[in-house]
Amino acid sequence: QFAGRGVKHCFLNLSLQAAVPLRDLVALDLLVSELGGLPEPKGEDHGLARVEAGEARCAALLAGGQVAAAAKLATELAEDAVRLGLQLPHARLMLMLARIHQAAGAALLAVPYALSCRALATQLHLSMLSTQAGLVLAEVALALSPQAVPRALKMLQTDLPFVL
Repeated sequence: QFAGRGVKHCFLNLSLQAAVPLRDLVALDLLVSELGGLPEPKGEDHGLARVEAGEARCAALLAGGQVAAAAKLATELAEDAVRLGLQLPHARLMLMLARIHQAAGAALLAVPYALSCRALATQLHLSMLSTQAGLVLAEVALALSPQAVPRALKMLQTDLPFVL
């Protein structure tokens, strides 16, 4: 039964990752509900599964334009991730919070979250996550000042080898 639950959990997470960019709110809601309905794992996996399910819910809220609810949930999940010592989910949630602030029109507030994500991702050798945080920083630079184009391009060129 554990293996079946693990496979289903992976399938639902992959399906969520595919549905978020499509902004298919019906599918997102269904997948998040299904993920939340899986039996609770025992031991250390319990916290990780709860945080991952919350991340999925947060992405669904953000895709649905519910920025305030997404921000509240992401903040709570980030605190849980720190308390449980879950570094990768914490880094992903920092990136999520940066994107939430961008979506809310508060680009300047996205900077500390993107920098935190980038620092943690670099420490954990997660180049793609670090690159995503760098992209948010470049977008913020452009949003704050049109004269920041050369700086934003330099940030993007620094990260380009990791994308390719």
